[in-house]
Amino acid sequence: MMRVLYLIIALLLSPPASGESLELLPNKDDMFLEVRRFIPVGSQVREGRQLLEKNGFRCSWKNGVPAPRYKTPVDYLDCSQQPDYLTVRRRWDVRLVFDQDRVTDLLIDVRLIQ
Repeated sequence: MMRVLYLIIALLLSPPASGESLELLPNKDDMFLEVRRFIPVGSQVREGRQLLEKNGFRCSWKNGVPAPRYKTPVDYLDCSQQPDYLTVRRRWDVRLVFDQDRVTDLLIDVRLIQ
């Protein structure tokens, strides 16, 4: 029974297959979990960039600059997407804080725009 439970937990925590795409979720907390499924802490930041750009995000490197929640400057990949929907427009911001090419933190923001 415990082996089955461990298998289920491992499947839930493992990164999705490369053919899957990020779902743009309207809630910041849910979007954090979605991004973390694909880009867990410890993964290579360049792979994270490839995945985000493949899913329509535009990214740029920010080196030694302030980031939300950080009191000192950090290096991060700043990615955003702002699709045009007919009814509601949102902007998704994903920041991958990294050190030595490895993701150390995820900063996610989702907001309505006009």
